[in-house]
Amino acid sequence: MSHHPRHALRLAARSLPGWSVIATLPALAIGLVLSLTISAGAGTASGSLPSDVAHLQYYCVADGSQSAGQPSGWLERRAVPHACPAGYQLAAVSSPGQASTPTPAPSPTATASTPAPNPSPTGTAAGQAWGIAPVGTPLPRSDAYCAARVQHFPERIAANATANRNVPPAGSNFHWGPFARSTPGLAANFAKVTGNFSGTTDEILEWAACKWGWSQNFAKAEAVRESAWHQPEVGDNGHSFGILQVRASRASSGGTANDAWGGWPWTAQSTAVDADAQMAYLRACYDGKVSLGNGYHAGDAWGCIGSWYSGHWRDAAALGYISRVQAVLSSQGWLSMH
Repeated sequence: MSHHPRHALRLAARSLPGWSVIATLPALAIGLVLSLTISAGAGTASGSLPSDVAHLQYYCVADGSQSAGQPSGWLERRAVPHACPAGYQLAAVSSPGQASTPTPAPSPTATASTPAPNPSPTGTAAGQAWGIAPVGTPLPRSDAYCAARVQHFPERIAANATANRNVPPAGSNFHWGPFARSTPGLAANFAKVTGNFSGTTDEILEWAACKWGWSQNFAKAEAVRESAWHQPEVGDNGHSFGILQVRASRASSGGTANDAWGGWPWTAQSTAVDADAQMAYLRACYDGKVSLGNGYHAGDAWGCIGSWYSGHWRDAAALGYISRVQAVLSSQGWLSMH
């Protein structure tokens, strides 16, 4: 449950046109990882990583996930030295025109660094695994685009069914509080929260992750920690609501005062509004558009997840929460929710 603001590794193929895997890196001796060996990516010679790696980005990639000359099974972008979960390799990826080895020609429609918010439906199949989109990606994707691309799952918690079906009318006033307006980036993101989707709990989390360029697997792990997968959960002494525990009010106020993140009653009554709002925050944080101090910077997904819990950047409370969410991620704990 949030004190302030607040991987299941079943993935589909995801191409990155115009980018090539230079090499997969050995697992670092931190985190929940296995010992890995260096292997070459598509279109490159086997061997070690180029010496000039300043231009590279890093992703967790499912073991053996190479298909038709393009990497697949992408889990999320990583910043070294963050490690990958067991069964995944840390891959170094070079952008077009910068690699020290040949790369495929860039796509005429989108590049990996600035993907279109709504790629062509013919280029992305239903069941797309949404990793964390790079900082600065134009987001959110449209509600309808993401609704057409969620993976389908049965409902695990019958008590969520009513809120899962509750879609607010277009233009609803969600009564966002001052936290949601505290920076221009947050205000812009919360203005685009709609909750315009219904489905099972898994599907709603997938939809919101797609919309905001987030990892659905991170979202599912957080949902286990925040509410034990129960949308009716009320936490923080009556101040936080929903599957991801959006805190409506400050501790000194009544639970429905909407003087923190706000959103009540919709965050309690609609699973999609709750998930949409929480991931709007995480995306603003990841893009460097919130104010947290203590060394806060863009591009740190785990730091942002921790800040949702503690309201601070990588303080002791945040680090403890990060560890707990990572444990759920490693065990795919949402699969046992019932």
